[in-house]
Amino acid sequence: QILPLPADLGVVTGLEFSRDGRFILITSANARGICNVAKPSEFLFPPVEARALTSAGFLGDGEKFFTTTRAGVLQVIESTTGRVAETYSTPSEARYSVRAVSPDGRFLARWSDTLLERTNGAAKFPSHKNAVEACDFSRDGQWLITGSYDTTVRRWRLANGTSDAPIGWHQHGVTAVAMSPDQRFIASAQYEGAIVRVWQLGVPPSGRDIPVRGATGIRLSSDGRFFTLRGWSRDSAGLMSTRVYDATSAEPAGPEIKPGGPIMDAQFVGDASVLALICVTAPEQFASGNMQNPGVGQLQFWDWRRGERIGESVTLPAEPRGMGVHPNGSRVALYDALGSLTEVDVATRTVHRLHTNGVQKSTPAMRAFAACRYSPDGEFLVGWGLNAAPIFWDRQAGQRREPELPSDTKVMSVDFNGDVMALVSIQKRIDFLALPSLKLVGKPITDADWLFAGRFSPDGEQFLSGGRSSLARLWDWRRGALASPSLQHEDEVFAVAFVPGTDVVVTGAIDRQLRFWNRRTGLPLRPALEQEQKVLDFSIAPDGRHLIRGNYDGDTVRLYRIADLFPTMPLSLTDALLLAEIDASAEIRKGALEPLSAAAWLTKWQQFRAKYPEWHRWQADAKDFRKFR
Repeated sequence: QILPLPADLGVVTGLEFSRDGRFILITSANARGICNVAKPSEFLFPPVEARALTSAGFLGDGEKFFTTTRAGVLQVIESTTGRVAETYSTPSEARYSVRAVSPDGRFLARWSDTLLERTNGAAKFPSHKNAVEACDFSRDGQWLITGSYDTTVRRWRLANGTSDAPIGWHQHGVTAVAMSPDQRFIASAQYEGAIVRVWQLGVPPSGRDIPVRGATGIRLSSDGRFFTLRGWSRDSAGLMSTRVYDATSAEPAGPEIKPGGPIMDAQFVGDASVLALICVTAPEQFASGNMQNPGVGQLQFWDWRRGERIGESVTLPAEPRGMGVHPNGSRVALYDALGSLTEVDVATRTVHRLHTNGVQKSTPAMRAFAACRYSPDGEFLVGWGLNAAPIFWDRQAGQRREPELPSDTKVMSVDFNGDVMALVSIQKRIDFLALPSLKLVGKPITDADWLFAGRFSPDGEQFLSGGRSSLARLWDWRRGALASPSLQHEDEVFAVAFVPGTDVVVTGAIDRQLRFWNRRTGLPLRPALEQEQKVLDFSIAPDGRHLIRGNYDGDTVRLYRIADLFPTMPLSLTDALLLAEIDASAEIRKGALEPLSAAAWLTKWQQFRAKYPEWHRWQADAKDFRKFR
């Protein structure tokens, strides 16, 4: 058929069939018409506002359709009569083109962050942090998918306008999104780089929860079989009891332990059969800030399997803050609220005050957390906290050493890589020091804001940091250069870790999210794992199989099986990336795609083929080759 269009219609810019096939919607810059396919002569051109049309489309099965204009007017029109059934005026500052329509025709999604429900008017949904450029509805009409120039992809519940954590992130603004008919996948594209990502949706992984009271950190045994709960002296000391749990099931491995006061720290000693605790025995003095009474702190040793204390408690010189255990289990080091570093002989319970910074007063800021750690060989000890300068103790020489650091350095995190020690500070700096000389190794790494956490990779080649800038960063620390693009959170990053045996890094932040990244590419590996509380502490088992999240402002500690956090794949994440590089004849370097040389391509192919000799092997005969001559 040839439809009888009016001569003044102008250039036709849009054609759409209704879902039932009865009507065709025809639009031009300044007109729209509806045609009954069975009766093409019955062509309706309802009146249109003087301003140009910006979008039009059918609602539901086609009984009605909508139009929008640059004047900010949205109309709903009956297809059979051309009568305007409903009219809405939208804010003049918003964009006016409708980008998606829900399957039942109830919801229209514009370019801005507002949804229009035909029966109830405009419903404001929480906004992205930048313009929304793309959207799509789920087939069942329960969800809206949006993509924004804030680089995120989100999924919204139409019933109440809420959204969980972003589905995923791009390095640039998101320009297109689509949801698969079975609602298992979301595809998204970004503005630069010609990259389309496909995200798999699933049931959020269920962790195993342990009810707790008070802020709680995690301590793992050296073999990763057990973990215990430690206090959190940063803002409060509300953990009054602890116990040891199986690190694979979160089931109790021993009875409850009550030391008689708020627990500041807990660690396994030696072969992990003994648990060391430091606690405050005068909570009223803890609350008042009087830290100089020798009776305010104790060190206790427990047979955690029986729930029995071993010997008498050790009275400490001042209120304890953090604890470290010597690698062979012979000594326990303590850093207290006076800025003092103390060592206790486990066998004799003898207390040795190594050095004190002489802090004589207590303020809320100075009562913040403190910690201490031994070097891997046990010959060096460092204690640090916000109330005083860090203390570096050479155990072999029996003396304090002074590194070449600014006097105002306030250390937040310490990690070791062989004979190199990394110091992360709120002076926006990461310093790498050689042991035992404490000479700087290379130039310090500087960041844009305070830094709170840092860890060496298991192979010692990279360093992962997190801080107040809402970013975690992966560094080639020897060169002082980024090893991948920055890892973006929505708030301050307080916890970072590598998953042993994989290319996965994990970050946790005040935005109540755990995020998982590929350390080679800097790209997210799955949607953020939303938590009910701020994430300031978590631990990963040495075998890389389990993650245990501490408690800060909630009431649970949670254990995850890491394998449950990712979709089942025929290849590991690392090998899937390797195959993608082979297929693309390119590799990702610092987040950018670089072409492979012939030799590099062959090396990667041989590496993959050696591991997967039967992967998609082509069994060909002579006639197959003749076809390609």
